[in-house]
Amino acid sequence: MTLPPVVRRIKQKGIPDEEIRVFVGRQVGKLEGPFTELTSRAVRSLQDCAVELVALPAEDPYWNDAPRSENFAAALQHFLETRLRGTPAEDRYVWARIGQYAFGSMSPGLGEQYWTPLVVKDPATFAGWWRRGSLSGSPRVEM
Repeated sequence: MTLPPVVRRIKQKGIPDEEIRVFVGRQVGKLEGPFTELTSRAVRSLQDCAVELVALPAEDPYWNDAPRSENFAAALQHFLETRLRGTPAEDRYVWARIGQYAFGSMSPGLGEQYWTPLVVKDPATFAGWWRRGSLSGSPRVEM
């Protein structure tokens, strides 16, 4: 199986997990605003999934259909979407995809299709976050 060039280079260079996490964190940028707890969780999941992607062995069946990407964000997006098709309620993949969608998009929807399983699973937590965010004067996003 052929690894995407970007993943192959990371593996060949032996880049440690912590450097992958730092790279993803830098891509996201500084977290500010009323939803810091929420965005922090999305970033942590995104970082964890980036490390998971790079750690997949070359024999893993995932690589059969993975795009031969030179871009790490694109490779990670495909990985997350593939995992979500297989396990749509797996929290870490849902949070990571929300993070990737929200930080890479100016859309006011912020990946609403990914929020549904999380809100259904834990509506009280989301209501609290939402209430705190709306009270801080930030614009509301319809979910």
